[in-house]
Amino acid sequence: MEYGDHTCIMGGGDIYSGAVRLIRDWIPSTAIKGIDSLDAAYDIDVRSLSSDPYVSGHGDQMTLLTAPDLDWGGSWKYVVWLDPEHQLVTVHKAAALYVETHFWVSLGPGNTFETDQFTLEVVSIDAVAEKASLHLVPK
Repeated sequence: MEYGDHTCIMGGGDIYSGAVRLIRDWIPSTAIKGIDSLDAAYDIDVRSLSSDPYVSGHGDQMTLLTAPDLDWGGSWKYVVWLDPEHQLVTVHKAAALYVETHFWVSLGPGNTFETDQFTLEVVSIDAVAEKASLHLVPK
């Protein structure tokens, strides 16, 4: 589906979503923080996808946060990333290349996203540093 914005591969043209970049293996594994089990609260910073993840010194600041979606059989993942164009944290669901991705929600500072499995809060977005601080709490 064409949204006409940065939420899908057909959107902005100059940027692909974090979900699309993940399933195309365009993000190095060192730039991805994967939450495989939701058994503890997490405080995580993610930087903008416009920041080159290959630049040295970026190893301690993630580009994407991924978490499994157990409701969809565990093969789907939530992919959380910072949209640098709009300074919003965007959540997609991704399956596999040539399967599909779904835009789920965009969040600003102070906004939360709740599922049956977790609550994700955007604590802050630093436009200058192009990074977002996130707080993930399992249910």
